[in-house]
Amino acid sequence: MLYSELPDRENDVNRLFAMLLLLVKLAAPVITSVIIIFLYNLVLPIMKLLALGVVVLAVFLTGCVTEPVVGVPVAPVIPAGVTYVAPTYVRPGPGYLWSYHVDYGWGWHHPNRGWHRGWR
Repeated sequence: MLYSELPDRENDVNRLFAMLLLLVKLAAPVITSVIIIFLYNLVLPIMKLLALGVVVLAVFLTGCVTEPVVGVPVAPVIPAGVTYVAPTYVRPGPGYLWSYHVDYGWGWHHPNRGWHRGWR
């Protein structure tokens, strides 16, 4: 068998590479679409759940941080001639009453624990 009679392998390889290149060019939009669909269907719901969790956590934590100063409970005995001064910070805990101290002025007082910021 002569060299000229051998099958032309170089053209076959070139044709194979050309077909692979065409296949990659045709498949690129499909692959891109598959990736976008994957991200949309899997990652987006997970991100939505995480965002919802953050919002729920924020709502629950803000409700337990402080108690709003609405309808401040005032001690029943206020001396005559004393001017009422509204509280400047939230009630430190349940059972505290906004009371007047003869030496220190207005502050939070608890019947069992005493004055909030160390007044005696």
